[in-house]
Amino acid sequence: MTRARGTCMREPTRHEAGRRLVASAAAPPALPRADTPRPEPVTLAARRLAHHLNNDLALQVGVLELLAGHVDLPAHLRGWVADARQGVLAAARHVEEFQRLL
Repeated sequence: MTRARGTCMREPTRHEAGRRLVASAAAPPALPRADTPRPEPVTLAARRLAHHLNNDLALQVGVLELLAGHVDLPAHLRGWVADARQGVLAAARHVEEFQRLL
């Protein structure tokens, strides 16, 4: 809320806040400027795929990092966890490189 000269700040009432929320939700999405090229459908699909892959890989990286740091992890599994972690991190790098191409 902006403060006008000579007025005190006050919290909006529930009614006022609700009216603003409805007004902002009902506002149409901003249209792209005429001089801005629209992304091609293939580019949009590639960005969406990269986003989903990053989300999927984030969980795997986190679990493997937790396992790698776990003191009770048997020695014969440490190599497997390290290899799996390196593979997932390599996949994440490939997604990052792919996104740079877009």
